[in-house]
Amino acid sequence: MFEILQIFFQLLLFIFLTYFPINKFTLSRVSFPYIQNNYNAFFINITFILNIFLFLSFFKINLKLVFFFIFIINFFLFAFNYSNIIKEIFLKKNFQLKLVFVFICLCFFFKTAANPDLGWDGLANWLPKANNYYADNSFFEMPHPQYPQLGSYIWAFFWKNTFIQKEYLGRLFLHYLYLVSIFIIASTLIEKSNFFKIIFIFLILLFTTDYDSKLSGYQDYLIFVLLIFCSKILLDINSRLEISKSVFFYTLLIMITILLPWVKNEGIFYSIFIAIVYLFITTTSLFKKIFFFLVIIINITIQVAFVKIILSVNQMLQIPFTYDQIVKNIFNIHELFWRFFYISFYLVRSSFQYPLILINFITIIISFKYLGKIKKIKIFYIFFVLNLIFIYGIYILTSAPLVWHLQTSLSRLMLQTSGFYSFLIFDLINKKIIKIKILK
Repeated sequence: MFEILQIFFQLLLFIFLTYFPINKFTLSRVSFPYIQNNYNAFFINITFILNIFLFLSFFKINLKLVFFFIFIINFFLFAFNYSNIIKEIFLKKNFQLKLVFVFICLCFFFKTAANPDLGWDGLANWLPKANNYYADNSFFEMPHPQYPQLGSYIWAFFWKNTFIQKEYLGRLFLHYLYLVSIFIIASTLIEKSNFFKIIFIFLILLFTTDYDSKLSGYQDYLIFVLLIFCSKILLDINSRLEISKSVFFYTLLIMITILLPWVKNEGIFYSIFIAIVYLFITTTSLFKKIFFFLVIIINITIQVAFVKIILSVNQMLQIPFTYDQIVKNIFNIHELFWRFFYISFYLVRSSFQYPLILINFITIIISFKYLGKIKKIKIFYIFFVLNLIFIYGIYILTSAPLVWHLQTSLSRLMLQTSGFYSFLIFDLINKKIIKIKILK
């Protein structure tokens, strides 16, 4: 019974920690109208707290002490706005969506509680790092230093700050973030009923959830969430004049992009892709564009320096490369042809494993007709091309057995980026380019 109560408490805690410090009650409507939308407030606060976690992950600080300070700050903000927040919770507008969110979250949480087993990668690589932080050790005492640490720090933080000290309770925050990101995508639908949005929420869940594996200690869904945040803020910057000129949103995008390399190593490449997209799609000053790129390069350089120099790790990327094999893979026409064939085959296969990937492909093809008319579409095309080059490049150059490498990793790479393109689908629906009717 106590464990059930702890699960309910975890959900309340996650909402409490991610609804502050920025929301419609702590900042005035006039000074910051963007956060009148609660989904915007959530993703901004999540970005802040994840950056705090990243910063603290390098130090030997008691996790309970960190929790105490964050909780106290949020508690005072809640106390000052108590009556307004209670009214907001029970407001009839979007009340159905709130109930659906709580219901789905609890379904995920209780399913994990019933079967808390970890996937292979979670058990072998990420749990030992979480144990390190759970014991209040520092970044420099961390096992498997070639793997980034942010996801494991989050895991340990919410594991440590529970009453019953079960490790799976720390993993529930990733489930929560995953669901928040999907609701953020659905919230972009305009002139649609809550019923319509709920249908799409369940479809995205159906098309992206691989519950028995990727939510069992893996970090792929955290990349999935961060890329959704990147996509959202890029769209907002590109489509709203007041936001495009705002230092706050420029800084927010940089903060989200900085997080990516500290989740998984492929995040290094994704962060560069986001910087390139920003370079091409915004009309901001050249100084801002150069500064953005420099921040991302410095962030990557710091990570490489920590891992390669301070922690003395020879192989930082978990992708084996040898010079002789690279030469053979590139200059042997027969080898190159078969690698292209197998990569393409497993790309299609991954699309059926996670149908959202297939829907993304179809939507990108449909949207090509409107490439010159709808400026926002360029965001998705630039990222798509860069991601394809990245995927083909990895598997053409790898020294690992190709088929095994594709079978064990490609679907996860595709899943990580699948949420980024989802806004394109909803933008085409909003513009009535894609027409969908759902009968009530």
